[in-house]
Amino acid sequence: MEKTSKGASALIAKITPRQPTGQTAPATGSALKTVTAKQRELLELIIRGETDKACAAQLGVTYSAIRKRTEGLFRKLGAHNKAETVARFLQMPHTG
Repeated sequence: MEKTSKGASALIAKITPRQPTGQTAPATGSALKTVTAKQRELLELIIRGETDKACAAQLGVTYSAIRKRTEGLFRKLGAHNKAETVARFLQMPHTG
């Protein structure tokens, strides 16, 4: 087992948002405008902590469709995982 300081450093490194690279765009208010209605529905479920399977069941679509929408959210919000997607969404300026 690692010492607490190393473990804490590893955890901080895992949860610290990475800078977007290559295929991902930086998250901006304008990025939020490009998120589709279907992706917004999915994002609400992700924020509530639903699994991909649960999201598929609730939205009446396939697991594969959920994965595609999730990947689209990652690209649009410049994220690499669901936690980072939620964090970036919550940091965006929301209007109206």
